Amino acid sequence: MRERFGAEARRQWTSSRRAVGWAVVIALILLAIALVIGLQRGIGVSGVLRDPYSLTRERWTSVVSNGGIMLWVVVIAVCGFCAAIVDRTLPPGDRWRSFFVGGAIVTGILLVDDALSFHESGDDLWITLTGNGPSGWIVLTEVLFWVVVAAAFAIHFRRTRDVLARTEYLLLVLTAGLLGASIGVDVLSSRIVAIIGGGDAAFEALEEGLKLVGIVVYASYFLRAAGEIA
Repeated sequence: MRERFGAEARRQWTSSRRAVGWAVVIALILLAIALVIGLQRGIGVSGVLRDPYSLTRERWTSVVSNGGIMLWVVVIAVCGFCAAIVDRTLPPGDRWRSFFVGGAIVTGILLVDDALSFHESGDDLWITLTGNGPSGWIVLTEVLFWVVVAAAFAIHFRRTRDVLARTEYLLLVLTAGLLGASIGVDVLSSRIVAIIGGGDAAFEALEEGLKLVGIVVYASYFLRAAGEIA
């Protein structure tokens, strides 16, 4: 029994050691990049490495945002799994694999942006270039970012439109409407508050609520699309 277990363990290690090695290398590279950026920006090592609860001592900090990030991860996992098995379940030449691979890539972009808020990086860039505070140019960079993301989706779904037609694409339309409304609230909230007064809490709740519902609908779309290849 012991010899059999040892032989199986050696076989598994031989077949998986390259993947383990790459996993370690990639993890170390990402960790190094995060630490360098964190130290340059004055966040500190603990600020980069620790979870929000350890920093704030409040476990509900960013719970809605983190929930959305988890859903992005679910979509990527579903798309990756389906892309890996679709050739075994459908005839060769079908574009389902391209559909799921592209979905995973574009969702990955949304995941990274949601986690790190790259679409709002115009603030830092503008201040660095001019030495002045944020201006209307910031709104332009944010809108431009979302235009690029929308163009990426349009290109992907146009290339796989034959597959798209076999899915419940109305959910995608609903997702676009919800996320678009959330972006609109985000861009216009400060101007509306300046005109009518009041605080930002209601607009933040509306913005994040629309976004979360949009992500849930988006995840539902790909989960239901995965059912099409079962």
